[in-house]
Amino acid sequence: MKVLTIAFLFSISLVGCSSSQKSTNELEKRSLFIPPVKAPQYLPSVKKQRVETVCVSGRFLKGGAWMHQSWVSLIIEDSDMVFNDPMIKKIQGK
Repeated sequence: MKVLTIAFLFSISLVGCSSSQKSTNELEKRSLFIPPVKAPQYLPSVKKQRVETVCVSGRFLKGGAWMHQSWVSLIIEDSDMVFNDPMIKKIQGK
């Protein structure tokens, strides 16, 4: 009789779990989960600035003072953002 009772309770617990209603995802609703945003297809790239180093050699100034040699860095081209998006090219007429 005990074996029959245990088997009956076991079968009820299995049927009870399988017959429950579908999940309502309450935890996901309350978690304020924000779905990931799709990244844009065309990302801008950065064009680095071009720098040249120039040597300024020593020489005598008009007042007779000696100016020593030094190195100077000159920015030839400034950095810029490069957009490869075809829609931007259409708007700009390129």
